[in-house]
Amino acid sequence: MTGLSGTERWLGVSISRQDDGVVLTGLDITELKEAQSQQQFWLTELEKSSHSAENVEQLRNALKERGELLRSASHDLRGQVGVIASATQLLGMAGNATDSNVLIQMIQRNIGQMTHLMSNLLDYARLESGQEAIHVSRFNVAELLQELIDGTEAFASERQLWLRSNGPDALEIDSDPVQIRRIAQNLVLNALKYTTTGGVTVSWQSLEDANGWQLTVSDTGPGLSAQQISRLTGQTSEVAGVRESTSRKSGGEGIGLSIVSQLCNKLGGKLQVQSEAGKGTIFLIRFTNIK
Repeated sequence: MTGLSGTERWLGVSISRQDDGVVLTGLDITELKEAQSQQQFWLTELEKSSHSAENVEQLRNALKERGELLRSASHDLRGQVGVIASATQLLGMAGNATDSNVLIQMIQRNIGQMTHLMSNLLDYARLESGQEAIHVSRFNVAELLQELIDGTEAFASERQLWLRSNGPDALEIDSDPVQIRRIAQNLVLNALKYTTTGGVTVSWQSLEDANGWQLTVSDTGPGLSAQQISRLTGQTSEVAGVRESTSRKSGGEGIGLSIVSQLCNKLGGKLQVQSEAGKGTIFLIRFTNIK
């Protein structure tokens, strides 16, 4: 209803039946309605504030994790530069060819590790800035993975580890071959780097109940902590007996596994991680073919 001043008012009406007729009662409930409206407004604002606080907290955690990854990578780079510098100085003091060869191999090994870490840092930066493009084509992923394994066997043998493959000779998929190779390469190299006994198995197969395929990389290394798995998959995990101090250190491999996680999202893959202290880790990725 409209009041004398022309403003709208709320009127509560009650009708009760009596013996001799009907009683109609009216009550101005405008202030009550305004109070309810204000209450709903503040509840909505409170909910928005709660979401904002959660977003801010998520952003703070993401920035913290990114900072930790970059600090760890910088620490690794400084360490490798220090080894190269020391080996170079000793090279000039080497008394025979055998000592010189050992020092040269040490320099080459650390240069290779630096190159790999720098490449990962550049890849990570491109993914973070959204500049990484996806180019889909049809290709035989089994051939791609077998070539990767064949090219990495020398590194596994150097560390006295086995590197095995398990999958069909042909598996045609629709995806980005460059990014699939980067995912597999990061997983395999990290597994070999932190495994001291045993080895690594790379498996692939098609999914019977979906239009896609599955990649599995398992190792016999120290395992990942629940915190590391949560960062990769975005889900809380219980890891049997694995503590941060006994799991893989959060160094250069943190960058590599972060790249794996982001590329999985870009390629429609779902990453799952299972880990157990002293027994190893299984990375399982289910991909849906990209059309």
